[in-house]
Amino acid sequence: MRARRDQAIALATVLAAAAPLVLRGGDLWTSGAETLLLLLAAMGLNVAMGYAGQPSLGQGGFVALGAYTAAILIVRHGWEPPAAVLFAVALSAIAGGLVARGVARLRPPFVALATWLFAWATAFAVTAFPGLTGGASGISIGQTSLDMRALGVHWRLSSVAFYEIALVLIAVALILHTTLIRRFGPAFAAVRTDASAARSAGIPVDRIRFGALTGSALVGGLAGALLALNARVADPTSYGPLLSVKLFVVVLLGGAARRLGPAVGLVGFVVISALGSAYASAAGASTATVEPLAAAAVLGAILVFGTDGLIPVIDRPKPSHLANARASTPEPLPSINGGHLAASGVGVSFGGIVALDDVSIDMRRGTCHAIVGPNGSGKTTLLRVLAGATTPDRGSVLIDDRVLTTGGPFERARAGIARTLQRNVIQPRTTALDYVLAGVETVGRVGPVRAALRSPEARREEHLAYERAERALAAVGLTEFASAQTESLTGAAQRLLQIARALAPGPRVLLLDEPSAGFGRESETHLRAIIDSLRASGLTIVIVEHNLRLVRALADRVSVLDAGRLIAEGTADEVSADPAVRAAYLGAERDRIGARAPVDQKETAPRGGRPRAPRGGMRGNVTAAAGRNRGDRGERAARPSRPRRTTDRSRSAARGGAAQRGGRGKGR
Repeated sequence: MRARRDQAIALATVLAAAAPLVLRGGDLWTSGAETLLLLLAAMGLNVAMGYAGQPSLGQGGFVALGAYTAAILIVRHGWEPPAAVLFAVALSAIAGGLVARGVARLRPPFVALATWLFAWATAFAVTAFPGLTGGASGISIGQTSLDMRALGVHWRLSSVAFYEIALVLIAVALILHTTLIRRFGPAFAAVRTDASAARSAGIPVDRIRFGALTGSALVGGLAGALLALNARVADPTSYGPLLSVKLFVVVLLGGAARRLGPAVGLVGFVVISALGSAYASAAGASTATVEPLAAAAVLGAILVFGTDGLIPVIDRPKPSHLANARASTPEPLPSINGGHLAASGVGVSFGGIVALDDVSIDMRRGTCHAIVGPNGSGKTTLLRVLAGATTPDRGSVLIDDRVLTTGGPFERARAGIARTLQRNVIQPRTTALDYVLAGVETVGRVGPVRAALRSPEARREEHLAYERAERALAAVGLTEFASAQTESLTGAAQRLLQIARALAPGPRVLLLDEPSAGFGRESETHLRAIIDSLRASGLTIVIVEHNLRLVRALADRVSVLDAGRLIAEGTADEVSADPAVRAAYLGAERDRIGARAPVDQKETAPRGGRPRAPRGGMRGNVTAAAGRNRGDRGERAARPSRPRRTTDRSRSAARGGAAQRGGRGKGR
């Protein structure tokens, strides 16, 4: 299907290039070149908005910057058109980089607002300096020519020439799009869908967004410079903020993050504008406002109905039946030199709330180390510190006795530390293989230039990335699901995909945050086999888990947190026998009266009487309390009703009052 589509695009391009040999008319090719150059600007915007998830409303500003820069250099300073165009492109890229740096960490609505302000600022600058830009009348460029004296070439650039140049640029843009999306598409999808989850996975979100918006500005500047030369004038009416809205609507109308989305969107917008103009003429109204009204109407319809554009409506994907397949036995990874991870004196506070208080944990090489504790005890905060997502107020994190002083999740991923999240991360229109491929971006070395040129190193890295992703899918038993859409998978399979993506770059330490959440007994057994296999390969595993049955089966050592403090450490049997641990889970008062019932027996108290005394050990004591706090969701849903027991507030008071309870809630 993809091959036939590419052949159709190639044939259409050849026919369009040959059209001037048959058809005559200068105005026709001037309009054709203008349309193709607007399409080029929309294709650039699609990279930033569609693929990187940056809703830029400043593309018209970059187009204006390119147009006026080229016009000023040619008319005021006598530059040759090629040099003026190249300088305009470079200046637009610099401006795009500055804007991208400013909006890198803003949420999408604020990105749209900031780039919209840039478009207006560019329009105001054009009118504020009439001596340079010509003010309202603009700059008249006149007929341009390509003069290469060294080669004895003097070529007048007619409207047909600009049409052919624009067509060549569109073809080059499509080729580059195919090459770059093949290399960076999975990472783009991760950033676009859930930037926070992508950042926690070690994907360089800010770098990807910066490159996308800068590249979009570069293409916009190129389109603007050629638009001015084609029209032979640079005037403010052609490059105002309305152009930004028009390009924005074109990308949304066709379908963002689609290769042919801008082309389909532009055709649809032209048709809607033409119908509006015909109606206005028939009604005797002015047609000057038809295009703004059409843009507003289309944008309003897209926002109200929430459509994904015309292409998804025309080309609906066929439902996948792979999601009904069964997970296979996990395949062991090659031998891994697991890392020795340690936290030393880590302290974290949020305002006046202490989330972690002088926590020191040593996670030995090639072992499974569990971190447990009641809700709000600071387990996830500690995991975030280890992964670089949270900077501690004091203390340090070490790997192989080397202090990791600075850097976020991306730098930690480079150091060999990978992490999964508590929640599932769904990426629509993404296969399981592409989802895992995004994780390899953390160790990617090839940049966009070499990737676009398909250098030998780029091809080797691409081949290695697919090998890593397929090996990671096999390690969690999801090889059969490689081509399935992520949204069609079960919740358990989606969580296993997170583990596979964390394994793809080849980490030495794996941080798992409640990996069994939402698992049934069968899925839990499969997860246990996966973690056993990973540990046997030499990987160091740190697991935060409420399902203490799983902890008892897997963990070599267990660290127990309560109210941000480390209260016990040792084997599962050792910590389960610790009175401080039992008090932390059940409360001092409940520990005194011995009112603990094991989850496995699902016992209920007789009417009017006390619950029966529990068995000894972790399963009878700590697991029961964890089940009541959060625990194994499958069992908790099936547990019979019980008499009302001591509230969480009274338990917190028995352990030291409301202050500790607030600290645990914030630390979590």
